[in-house]
Amino acid sequence: MSNIARLRAIAPPPERPKGAGTASDWRRLESDLNLRFPEEFKELIATYGHGRFTEFFGVATPFYRAPRDIGYKEFVRLRIEGIRFAQSSYPEEAVPLPGYPENGGLFPWGYTDNGGTMCWLTEGESARWPIICLDDGNTKDFDRFDVSVVEFIEKWLTDQILVPTLTPPDFYPLRRPVFSQA
Repeated sequence: MSNIARLRAIAPPPERPKGAGTASDWRRLESDLNLRFPEEFKELIATYGHGRFTEFFGVATPFYRAPRDIGYKEFVRLRIEGIRFAQSSYPEEAVPLPGYPENGGLFPWGYTDNGGTMCWLTEGESARWPIICLDDGNTKDFDRFDVSVVEFIEKWLTDQILVPTLTPPDFYPLRRPVFSQA
């Protein structure tokens, strides 16, 4: 069973995902950002679109902007700016990894309600980018997972991996529906 099939089994996606994007949307975005997204991330967006898992975390959807919400590029810019701010304000305590577009920089792809950020460490082939989970202060106390984005979500939701920087005490059992469109 594929990663996306396992995720669909525990978190049924919407019939009509909002902001799923097209192949040309992805080409344009990748060109604008000078970045090649993992194919599995594109599949995740095509399957789920805009929304949240467990009423707690979301995946930044490049092709949907909710009313009163910031756009995707602004989300990315602000999260990277937060990493840089932490590094300049409290260098001994901040995450020691650069922000994108620096070589091997962190690129944000998700967020939690308590200010946490899920990023890729953009080193090597995009399908193998490690996932870095940052707390709301972007501190050196981060978690690293060498799994794909869909596998990360599926294993976090099923309590197969521990994500101490992001998981609140009341995360389990999962709330229903596990995924909801906003």
